[in-house]
Amino acid sequence: MLDTNLEKKAAFFKENRYAVVEKVFDDEAIKAFSEYFLMSENRQTIDSRFYNLNARKIKYGNELGDSILLSLKPIVEKVTGYNLHPMFSLSCVYREGAELGKHKDSPSSTISATLTLGCNPETGWNILLDDNGVTKEAEMGQGDFLVFKGNEMTHWREPFTGEFQIQVFMFYTDADGPYAKEAKYDGRKRLGTPKSLAQLSKNGLKIVKLYIKRLFRK
Repeated sequence: MLDTNLEKKAAFFKENRYAVVEKVFDDEAIKAFSEYFLMSENRQTIDSRFYNLNARKIKYGNELGDSILLSLKPIVEKVTGYNLHPMFSLSCVYREGAELGKHKDSPSSTISATLTLGCNPETGWNILLDDNGVTKEAEMGQGDFLVFKGNEMTHWREPFTGEFQIQVFMFYTDADGPYAKEAKYDGRKRLGTPKSLAQLSKNGLKIVKLYIKRLFRK
């Protein structure tokens, strides 16, 4: 049944550059993943993996996040038609007041994806996509998975007014494309590990500096 559904999603993606695949994990898995991220929400690490940005707690390359990234790769490949290398995951816990500004992902991120886990309200906090000047709203409930061309489509969310929402963002690069070698695992030796400071992009380094400043401020 899922394969038949993915054929329909692939056709939609080909025409629209995005598709939502519903319920890629069952309710028990979603609950377990959500409890893990809520329990570890404020657990800070000394490496580059934890960013505390106001109402957003972001973990880069978290072991569970990267496991989800890897496990969903076959679905992403079927929907998009690409042969892909996984890059990295960002596991985010959003609280009231959080924002996701308008942006596009890096050119090396051939395909972007985001999975909605636990959220309150359960209706979720939908993501908006600019499709050649037309705003499309990707409606996502718990367990739903958005696959899209994030390096081509500007995307954002309006300010969050709920209690919390947990998202896992995932990024993949074309295994046959110009960024394949450097972008695989985002330059790391393996998934589930942090990047060294030497490996961080300029933007990533700014985030880490901001985090360190907040960590040690009086």
